[in-house]
Amino acid sequence: LATNILEFDATLNGTINANWAPTNASFEWGETTAYGNTITATPDVVTGPTTTPVSAVLTGLTPATTYHFRCMGTGPGGTIYGEDMTFISDCPTPYTAGPITGLQDVCVTATEVYSIDPVYLATSYTWTVPSGSTIINGSNTNSITVQYSTSAVNGNITVFASNDCGIGNSSTLPITVHQLPVATITGSTSGCQ
Repeated sequence: LATNILEFDATLNGTINANWAPTNASFEWGETTAYGNTITATPDVVTGPTTTPVSAVLTGLTPATTYHFRCMGTGPGGTIYGEDMTFISDCPTPYTAGPITGLQDVCVTATEVYSIDPVYLATSYTWTVPSGSTIINGSNTNSITVQYSTSAVNGNITVFASNDCGIGNSSTLPITVHQLPVATITGSTSGCQ
């Protein structure tokens, strides 16, 4: 039985009855029934006539991966193997994106940088920007550069982080886009000769 299963570690559990003969306790484990790895259990030696629980903590696992394992007891009579068991390492989605920093009141033709702190467990970032604006740098990172065109309008900048397991909650920053001032000339349209 595997317990405390997280993305990078898990605890293997089993039982061994030594039948009075000192027996070394361990687990074989791996991604197939060929196992390929062995880890010493705690306690590492079992004695006495009763069934004794043993366990071992695996670390450095790959998230969202199926692992096989079996308990193993080695004593004077040889090695006895428990039945093959499996578990799947956890695959958590990234945390929620933090607050977006950057100017909220911008003028058309401006170029601005927006960013968030790196999100735990994220492998990529997805940004959306107001209509008429374009991400010109950093589109899959936690920091982007946005160019506002003359057709840019008010809207939101939104970002969420993702990984192979899913997407985290998004963060949004409202943006107000101002048009450039238009010069107006007043006065008489007729002049003197």
